[in-house]
Amino acid sequence: MRDFCIGAAALKRLEAELAAKAAATLPLLVELAWHLRQRDGRQALALADRAQRLLASDGADLALRARLHLVRAEVDAFWSRIDSAERWLAEARTLLPEAGDPSLAGDALLIEALLARAAGDHARELRACEVLTQGPRAPIAAAMLALLRAAMPGQGTDSGNDDADDANDPVDSDELAAASYANAARALRRLPHDPPAAAGLFRRAAVQAVETGLLRHAVICDLNAADIWRDLADYDAAAACLNGAEQAAERSQAPVLVATCRTRIGCLLRHLGHLSPSRGMLVSALRCFALIPPCLNTANAWYDLALTLIEMGRAAEALEAIGKAISIHGGSVHPLNLTMYRIARARILARAGDPVAALAAIEQARQLIDDHGLAALMLSVDEALAEIHRTHCLLPPPQGMKAPSAAIHYALSALRRGLRIEGWKAPASMCQFLAQAWAEAGDLAQAYDYMQKALEAKELELAMQPKNPKALLRLLLRNGDGAAPLGELPADESALAQKLTPKEREVMRLLAQHQSNKEIALAMGISGETVKTHLRSIYTKLKVGTRRHAIAWARNAGLVGQLA
Repeated sequence: MRDFCIGAAALKRLEAELAAKAAATLPLLVELAWHLRQRDGRQALALADRAQRLLASDGADLALRARLHLVRAEVDAFWSRIDSAERWLAEARTLLPEAGDPSLAGDALLIEALLARAAGDHARELRACEVLTQGPRAPIAAAMLALLRAAMPGQGTDSGNDDADDANDPVDSDELAAASYANAARALRRLPHDPPAAAGLFRRAAVQAVETGLLRHAVICDLNAADIWRDLADYDAAAACLNGAEQAAERSQAPVLVATCRTRIGCLLRHLGHLSPSRGMLVSALRCFALIPPCLNTANAWYDLALTLIEMGRAAEALEAIGKAISIHGGSVHPLNLTMYRIARARILARAGDPVAALAAIEQARQLIDDHGLAALMLSVDEALAEIHRTHCLLPPPQGMKAPSAAIHYALSALRRGLRIEGWKAPASMCQFLAQAWAEAGDLAQAYDYMQKALEAKELELAMQPKNPKALLRLLLRNGDGAAPLGELPADESALAQKLTPKEREVMRLLAQHQSNKEIALAMGISGETVKTHLRSIYTKLKVGTRRHAIAWARNAGLVGQLA
């Protein structure tokens, strides 16, 4: 197989060639399966099965047999079936010495790198790319290696001669794939000093990856670009990147990619203040994650759900969600994430009325910060401590405190830390917090000063809001209506759904069709008052407050399709 990947036009020619043949040839089936392995895993496996039957009847072509094993290994890795992927990769390697195809060894190493990434084994991923220094796949491995090294702590800040990578345009698909990884590496190097340029490079890398069928890499690049634009408060650009990532993920139908995209959309919805849609999208993400073994992305989805729930004032549910994030994370492979989870847990515990446990969670976070050199997270620690002490003002103050209250002490500490970060601006919420805290301490001059700062910051934040918020919301929720769930509801959601009676489920079905109470009554042959009684019961059981929220809940839970 000459190419590791091919472009969309070449793929269409292959598909047309197969469709035109009365009897499919074995090499054509294998080649098409190979190039569909990330674009359409189900179709790739179906073609591999057809090819396998021909192999059984026509004799053993070791090179084609090994290629089919690699197809199965990559599809399984892509779908997070790690053990099965390992077996197929091992079987392929037993055939390599006699296969006579020099590209197979390089392809096996690249698939090993993908498998290692799916399993979270970054050391193995690095080794696989380092080994591949010769042969036709070496340029792709070198670009992947550059990306891995750019992502390592302390190695992603040097901009280098980034423009040199643009000297020659790629002339074939393998070169385009290598260019995509190289652009992602350049983006990581640019990120600390030029975030907009980094976002542009990630988007370019994503477009190149989609063209060559490397959908996993495409989704990751678009999600990285979306994160950058979200942090820069350019929500329209963030949503556009999320839309690109979601389209690639849905095309692949890999649960981990679909779920990760939905997690980021849920996070952005929370930033925009759309809390109910945020919760619905995150629950949808967790249904997808339920199809694969728990991983860091699963933990992140529970973390984001906890943040949304606490903003909704649902402290008990938020505490359960952050507990699941911490329990899934387990080890210390990603200490930064675990530290963020601990800080979030502290905030939730304080709001749930347990300040002692909240301070204990803060101490756990501080220990992780000290152990792993995560000083940048101390800003979040100070913000959490300010909130804890303001909510529970009888807690003992910190040693050496000079401010009139612990809440002011920690909020000012957070403010000082933030101002040491290049380009950082105090958010309106922080200034408003300080204004209220100073007012409570009786210093109205300071309170007035910080309220003025809060108003100025709010004006800047409003200026950064989406130009067309309704259109942006429609874009982010474009698959929220009628999207078939990829997995089962979490236990708590499923239990709520089961509480609905058959009549209430029928009311929900008609409600989701935007029928009025009168229309529902006529359709079901009941009175309008009975419809209202059913609706009140539904709202209570689903823990929602309005008709619109009930419809959104049913759609996010996948119940509409079941009831129709």
